[in-house]
Amino acid sequence: MKLRWLAAVAALLLAGHAGAADTPKLADQKDKISYSIGVDIGNNLKKQSIDVDADLLARGVKDSMAGGETLLSAEEVRETLISLQKELREKGQERIRQATEKNKKEGEAFLTENKTKEGVVSLPSGLQYKVLQSGTGPSPKATDTVEANYRGTLIDGTEFDSSYKRGQAAVFPVNGVIAG
Repeated sequence: MKLRWLAAVAALLLAGHAGAADTPKLADQKDKISYSIGVDIGNNLKKQSIDVDADLLARGVKDSMAGGETLLSAEEVRETLISLQKELREKGQERIRQATEKNKKEGEAFLTENKTKEGVVSLPSGLQYKVLQSGTGPSPKATDTVEANYRGTLIDGTEFDSSYKRGQAAVFPVNGVIAG
């Protein structure tokens, strides 16, 4: 289990430096690797909002590496880590659910307001567009390939794609574009 390895290495690193009053010297490559792995593990624990007791984490690493008896049986360790993974998964799913709900409400509000703007056309599919400049040539057939410049933005104005910035128009078959 990746989480088990992560916690074990973090505890080992914490244990080796626990209570040290001064900054340890990174004398060789082994020291640098040890410290770097500790920083990486600490960042991962923080990023995942995993609240751990550093002393017990270090104790778990020491006990495990010593090969002796641990405070929890292998089964208890497994069950605890499974429970943690379930909790993290549920929190992640809840964050996604909340973000989805928020984005849906914001998107619906944007579309409701946008369709009232001058020149905006709303299709039955929900697609909205505004012709900025009409072309003068013949309309392409479904079997044609076209070249187009575009700028794609999110509702907050954040640009996610731009053929202009790439300096190259997009080329695609008309029957290959998203229906709308």
